[in-house]
Amino acid sequence: MAGSSPVTVIVIVLPFLTGTVLGSACGPHCYFCKPTGSCTLCNSGWYGSGCKTRCPLTCPGSCHKTTGFCKSCLEGTYGNLCQEKCSPNCSGGRLCNRRDGDCTEGCQQGFHGSRCTVKCGHCVDGDCERLSGSCAAGCTDGWTGHKCSVECMPRCIKCTTPNACVLCEGDLLGPFCDITRNMTAIETTILPSPPANRQPLNNSDIAQTEDKSGAVVGISLGIIFTILIVLLIVCILVYTDGIRKIRRVFDPVHKAHRHPQHEPLYHHDALGSPTISRSHLKLNEHTNRK
Repeated sequence: MAGSSPVTVIVIVLPFLTGTVLGSACGPHCYFCKPTGSCTLCNSGWYGSGCKTRCPLTCPGSCHKTTGFCKSCLEGTYGNLCQEKCSPNCSGGRLCNRRDGDCTEGCQQGFHGSRCTVKCGHCVDGDCERLSGSCAAGCTDGWTGHKCSVECMPRCIKCTTPNACVLCEGDLLGPFCDITRNMTAIETTILPSPPANRQPLNNSDIAQTEDKSGAVVGISLGIIFTILIVLLIVCILVYTDGIRKIRRVFDPVHKAHRHPQHEPLYHHDALGSPTISRSHLKLNEHTNRK
């Protein structure tokens, strides 16, 4: 064997070391065949018992000897048999993970999701966050929400919620964009901007202001309530005195049975001289007759 080549030595020695032989003893597509007739390694492109089954055509090279799953996929495909196509929205030439199809290089502009299959909302720059889909630069006119997928009400340019507009079209005003600046029934007042050097109120200032306002309101209500009570008492007194006077004037029974003793003894005539009243004179005459 002094003149044998290295390849010849390997071919001769290998069966004694591994118990296998090279050749087609186990079939035309078997690479390593045991003396028992079982194949331990198939030629590229074949799998299964006796290496009699061709690998799927979607596999670019060899496949697993037992399952037939592809060991690698062509660009733009994924899956066990490389039969699934990567999303066309994957950036980097439609590159995706061979097992689950997730885009490995991110998404093209305007799409988000693990496989870049979800379209972004109405974002200002047309792009959104890869996983959540939120618009970092804000929304275009007429849309709101962190994904800019909620439409504002008609005639509204900017809104915080679908029913709260902060900027309307043209001369329209109001949270519903249903007021015009030139309406005669509504006066629009534009408040002046605060001075540049004015400091914003902190929480303690706001609390003190609210306390003062509450005290003023309480005092005002107390004064109003007191005035109403006094007016009510006066009305009751006036009403009671008036009823008494009316009864004295229009009550005939009271007039008929009025006793002379209830009248004054003397009256003054036109000259100012005191005279005995007629009732007392009649009373004296009646007494003398008895």
